[in-house]
Amino acid sequence: MRTLVLRLAALATISLAAQPALADDWTITRLRGEVLQLVDSQWLPLKRNDVVSDDRRIRTTNNGYATLVRGNETLEIGPSTQIRIVDEGGAKPYTTVLQSWGTVGVEAEVRNVEHFAVRNQYLAAVVKGTQFSVSAKSTGGDVDVERGHVSVGGSIESTLVSAGQAAHVQEDGTISVSGEGTLPAVVEKGGKSKADAVTDPDAALTAAAARLELAKATGDLKAIEAAQRAADKAEADAARAAEKAAKDAEKAAEEARKAAVKAAKDAEKNGTSGKGGGDHGDDHSGKGSDGDTGGKGKH
Repeated sequence: MRTLVLRLAALATISLAAQPALADDWTITRLRGEVLQLVDSQWLPLKRNDVVSDDRRIRTTNNGYATLVRGNETLEIGPSTQIRIVDEGGAKPYTTVLQSWGTVGVEAEVRNVEHFAVRNQYLAAVVKGTQFSVSAKSTGGDVDVERGHVSVGGSIESTLVSAGQAAHVQEDGTISVSGEGTLPAVVEKGGKSKADAVTDPDAALTAAAARLELAKATGDLKAIEAAQRAADKAEADAARAAEKAAKDAEKAAEEARKAAVKAAKDAEKNGTSGKGGGDHGDDHSGKGSDGDTGGKGKH
């Protein structure tokens, strides 16, 4: 009996060891330098092909680098970085990388994840199928997008960053965007854009379109509906403004035409009047001259 129990225990151990990684576990495919995981309050070294369970803290030293893979999703952990991966399963998987500091690169496909985000003390970068990197420093956070679109939100503002663009989130929660192409609008909390203060209807329409894209990227139906209404209103306002501008231009042209006609008539009238006055002045001058001479002669 004892032998049977030992054999069963051995089989159970083999069976557990042979189990594949769970759906929310990540596998280290590449590793360089020192990479650690926190286990029972102790930092233990990781090696290539190790499986990292959900909610495990991972840290790299100044010479450490690691690549974690789960299906078609990839995390690149740079040197001097600490993260924790939180996965929520279900019909719509939700993955969040909680970044304490350092740099993290993400490649995620929309087919495999409904919602993928990287969060640190400065920002939240939300993605649906893209490749980007997030860094957190003492001066703020940065998001660089290599492919697709990333929604970047700070404590005060948010924006939608496209491939070839980067967003910097400062400590006060404000955002600046740089990079290629037309830069996106930066939206304040509550859905208003910095461009909303500009009276140019084209700028307002561009800002509304950017907010709509931002809402679509987050997948929030209420936000999408609100942004769509704002975009429709901005488009209608732009159309009315264009119509008014055309009428104003036509009115200004008519007023300019009338002013030109009046100026031409005034010039013609003044020219005729000036010519008559000149002849009279010559005759008068001649008489005056003769009189003076005659007067002198008689005298």
